[in-house]
Amino acid sequence: MEAKTKEEINQLIKNLEHPDKDVQDKSANALVEIGDPAAELLMECLRYTEAENAVYLKVAHILSKIGNKKVVDLLVEKLMDYNWRVRTAAAIAIKEIGDARVIDPLLQVLFKDDRRDNRDYAAIVLAEIGKPVVEPAIRALKDKEPDIRVRAARLLGKIKDSRAVKPLSEVLSKDENYDVKMVTRRALEEIGVKIE
Repeated sequence: MEAKTKEEINQLIKNLEHPDKDVQDKSANALVEIGDPAAELLMECLRYTEAENAVYLKVAHILSKIGNKKVVDLLVEKLMDYNWRVRTAAAIAIKEIGDARVIDPLLQVLFKDDRRDNRDYAAIVLAEIGKPVVEPAIRALKDKEPDIRVRAARLLGKIKDSRAVKPLSEVLSKDENYDVKMVTRRALEEIGVKIE
């Protein structure tokens, strides 16, 4: 598609609220075709509009369809935005993308970010993505940092996948850190394992 000006992209974004569904659909498809230049403006429109929830869902869907590395990085960044509309749309789009392109950056936020609220948002989205997150979270149970092991165990408990039972059981029996053991016990219970 030929390059669009900022004004043309903004008009397509405004058309997402048009009463005619055909206009909405054509605008959404055009925004997907435009790709990167539309992504940042789509995220910005969420910050300054009082649009209906349906528009946020459309924006999230468009962003997930664009879904290249630049958009994934933008979505992970916007997951930490101060504006709840932006965070919500980013979370929905990340969940729709749901593959390794979003898992690795989100795990970095979960395990390395200094801000607890950022880690919490990452954990929520990772838990919703579910099964593709299990193996990297299991690997993180072996990290030398107790905080990372705690976050990995907590995440596995939220996902509730049976593949995590054996590795969590090993952590429970062998890890010497009290916090790691307590969170691991809780994670196993969330998965449905009865602990004596």
